[in-house]
Amino acid sequence: MASKQIKTQGFRETEKFNRWARYFYDVNNKETWGNATKSALHAYNTKNYNTASVIGHKNIRKAKIMAVSVVDQLGYGFADLIKIGLAKMMKGNYSDWDHFMVRLGYFEPENKIGVAIQNNYDFSNLGADINKSLIERGLPPV
Repeated sequence: MASKQIKTQGFRETEKFNRWARYFYDVNNKETWGNATKSALHAYNTKNYNTASVIGHKNIRKAKIMAVSVVDQLGYGFADLIKIGLAKMMKGNYSDWDHFMVRLGYFEPENKIGVAIQNNYDFSNLGADINKSLIERGLPPV
């Protein structure tokens, strides 16, 4: 079954773009999921990594622009999306809507806080540890 192609803001769906999107959004494919370059390597039958990275970058931009255009064409303006979000929030399914709005570019993604690395080394022993390491390697201590 062929899908209907949508032309939006100077972009149009192509078979290769759709193939790229299937690779890029396939959570079961650990190699290509979320990796625009590796998805392009598979979808566009290219072996050139640099070419694939350019294609992947353009396709991510294209996907973002097309997503907003498709939602608009379906008649869902920002007010309609807020109503959907409120309904989801009342049902307790807020996070998937929030992620959707980030994907469309209406909301900013939350910055993830990195994991802090705790240092348990006692630096008062630094000189002794350096000398011990030097002796173990057959070098004179300092």
